[in-house]
Amino acid sequence: MFALSTSASALLSAHVQPRRARHTVRRQAGAVVAADHAVEQPAAFASHQPHADQAKTDVVPTSERSTSRSDLAASNALLARSSASLAKSNVSLAETNSLLGRSCVTLAKKNALLVDQVASLKRQLDAVDMGSILDLPGGKRAALLTSLAVEPTVCTYINAGPNDYVKQDWYFCRTCGQDGQDNKGFCTVCAKHCHAGHDIVHRARSPCYCDCGAGEEPRYPACNVCPP
Repeated sequence: MFALSTSASALLSAHVQPRRARHTVRRQAGAVVAADHAVEQPAAFASHQPHADQAKTDVVPTSERSTSRSDLAASNALLARSSASLAKSNVSLAETNSLLGRSCVTLAKKNALLVDQVASLKRQLDAVDMGSILDLPGGKRAALLTSLAVEPTVCTYINAGPNDYVKQDWYFCRTCGQDGQDNKGFCTVCAKHCHAGHDIVHRARSPCYCDCGAGEEPRYPACNVCPP
């Protein structure tokens, strides 16, 4: 039995030793692989490290940085000039609009004044006997119509006085019994106001003074604006 046990031990040893050998080989192979990885790993990491020359090439030269700063300063200066020009344009536009507004107001006032003058002339022409005016020669008729458009509302006798003869249009009134033979007459203002609607005749345009305003006898019954 001892011999059988010895044989069994021998067989068991023969069977176990190869397995131990295989395990040993495997452990040794694993150690070699691990050692290979341990050796190769720094090389793998080293491939990702930036090269010294490459790091040097990534640095921006000083001259390029100066050029960039100069371009930025020029851009800022151009922007400032553009802003100033735009501000001046806005001011000019505002001044133009203001001037246009004042011009429109002035034009409206002038138009209103012209309308008033036309209305005044129409009233004056309506107050004069147009039949007598149309009987006048062309030149005298034009002079009469021009004189009736004059704006003064005060008798020339009052303005000039009794000793000053003013060159003006001279009229006489048939309605008031004047025939133009006595050198009596009146000014345009009295023709429009004192003798409105009467048969007025344009006598001449010459230096004279207004008898209607002077109030000489016989007094004209239609004189209602001149002082007595």
